[in-house]
Amino acid sequence: MQREPIEDQVAWRLARRASQLASIKAKKARDAAAAELMAQAARAAELRQTLESNNAKLAETQQAQAELIRNACPR
Repeated sequence: MQREPIEDQVAWRLARRASQLASIKAKKARDAAAAELMAQAARAAELRQTLESNNAKLAETQQAQAELIRNACPR
């Protein structure tokens, strides 16, 4: 007669452990996704900085080119 409550206890413990494992797995997945998002945000910031630097260099070069053209063709 005691067998049924023991089986119920075992089933309950297994279900609880399965739930714990699922929670752990979900947390790891969330942490991994958060880390990936942070890495992507850092990469995007790096790319924006590179773009701003390149744009500044381009503007400087274009300005120098325009100055050369003005000096080469005096009016």
